Order: sequence, then C-alpha cells, then structure tokens
Amino acid sequence: ACRLSQEPDGPRFCVHGGPDKVLTVRDAGSGQVLHSIGTGGTIWSIAIGAGNRCAASGESHLVQVFDLETASEVLLLPHQGDNPSLSVVLTDSAVCFTQENACLRYGRDDSTYGWADLPSYASLAALLRSPTRHAPAGGWEALRSLARLQPALINCREPTSGATFLQLAISHGVDGPMLDALLGEGHTIGLLRARHPLLAPGGHASAWHAALAQTSGLWVSKLVQCMINGRVHTSPAAMSPVCETFEMLARAFPRQYLQLLGQMPLGVEEACVLREPHAPRSQIQVIGSHHNLLEGYWEAHLAGHRARLLRIGTWQSWANWAKRWEQRAHGR
Repeated sequence: ACRLSQEPDGPRFCVHGGPDKVLTVRDAGSGQVLHSIGTGGTIWSIAIGAGNRCAASGESHLVQVFDLETASEVLLLPHQGDNPSLSVVLTDSAVCFTQENACLRYGRDDSTYGWADLPSYASLAALLRSPTRHAPAGGWEALRSLARLQPALINCREPTSGATFLQLAISHGVDGPMLDALLGEGHTIGLLRARHPLLAPGGHASAWHAALAQTSGLWVSKLVQCMINGRVHTSPAAMSPVCETFEMLARAFPRQYLQLLGQMPLGVEEACVLREPHAPRSQIQVIGSHHNLLEGYWEAHLAGHRARLLRIGTWQSWANWAKRWEQRAHGR
C-alpha cells in the first residue's frame, strides 16, 4: 500500500508499507526516508487524513494512527477476526476500517464528536472488557493511546450509576502499565461517589472505595501519591470518600495511611471571626489570609443596618416596645 499526503503546494510525504511490516515515511520530493515505523504485521491499507495523521491496517490486529511529522503513535484500535483488515479510511472525525464482513467506525460525522475527542464511557468500557483472541491486550493498548490523547477520560461517568471510568478500571483490576497510562500526568482526578453505588462496577461507592477493596496496595499507593502531588480535586464532595474511610485505610494499608497524614498538603480555609464579642472593625480577623478586613463588605453590611434602624426607629424605642410586649404577655 502507498499513499501521498495532500497539501495545497504539493505532497510532502510518501507513505508505504507491505509484507516487511514496516510503515515507511519518505520525503515526497527527494525520496529520503524520514521515519520507519514497525507495525507488527503485514500492511494492507494506508490512509492519510488532515494534520498529516496516517492510519494503517492489515494483519497486526490493530488499526494504528501515527503523526507523520514525529512518527509518534496517536491512536490504536483493536481489530478482531481471522482475516486482515483490508481497508482503512481516516477523516477529521472518524476512523473507518474493515473487520471480516463488516465495517467499523470510531468517531462520528462532521457535526458531532470525532475520533480525537473525549470518548464515551460505553466505548471505554468496551475496550477495557473486550480482549481479542489474536491480540489479548489490544483493547488495553487502545486505552493507553486514548489516555495519552485524552487524559480526562478517567473522569467519564456511566449514565446509569454515575460511576467514573477510573472506578471501572480499578474494579476490573488493570495492571501497572495501564495504571500509569490512565493516571498519566497533569490532569485533575475526581473521586466523586457514584449516584447509585449498587449499580456501579463491583458495587463500590467511588473509585477510592474500589481501590481500598483491592488486595494489592498498588491503586491506593498511586491515588495517595496523586493526593500528595495536588492532582486530586479537593472539593468537599470529591474528598468525602477519603475522609470517611480513614479508619479503613489505616487498618488495611497502614503505610499509605501514614504517608498521607505525613505529606498531605494542608491549607487553611478562609473564615471571618471576631477576637471578642462586639469587637470593633479593626479587631476582625480573616483566618487563612493576611488581611484584617474584608474590604467593602463590612461598610455595606453596616450601611444596611443603619437603613433598617432608620425605618424602625432608635434602639431605645425598639427596646421599650419589646419590654411593653413582654409585660402584657406576663399580665395575661
């Protein structure tokens, strides 16, 4: 198979491959070899899409998408069946390829989500649960490539239960390399609880609960390290699964418990307090801040009180009225 890239000023790349199981990228003008990419199987079909992304299919039981500029792997999709994938098409929004007597499409039409967008929970779950006979780890290889492309996929939620994909992956028992790929680097991790835990994978309330239920401390160690590094969302709702399971964590994983207590960064939440009852404004402190006053707030607050006092009269008249009302009540 051989394809030329389509640029307005003429093709830049010539891509070819075949029985040598290598995808060769050449300069279309000079013929110089720029990249040689091993695919693991005979190449039957090549497609070049926008942004100089190239898809290759054949006998490797994986449909592979590469960046022609850098030769880096962009996406992997598992291919099932005894026969090779004889054809592949790559557009801005979809990857289409043959599988036996069928044609599969990953992505949608131009008006909705494309193959490079965040995938749905159903698609991710199917890749996690469906190893192929010829490539048992094909689905997991696809997930690793998707995690690099869209690191936010760990926070995708199942519509019925509200469980995250991270919770499904933990309950499914993925290995270390998959764990590293899913958690990746830089993206904020949500540990929100499922809306309906009984319908969630393993019946766990959250991804954190699922990690605590594992016999191995691998997942707990990784999540604790993410908390220490500030990569776990710290809203009260997101941290409630961790707070309510401290006793369970200490009993099942004491080393990780001590690590969390010793290294967890703590911040003081801002709160306005008085040093003593009826303190003047200058003695109002804002805990967690270097400022002694909330500028503008107290002025507006006092102005509102003054306006109400003008409407109801002086404090003395108000007190006299309250005293008379109390005397009448006792007189009855």
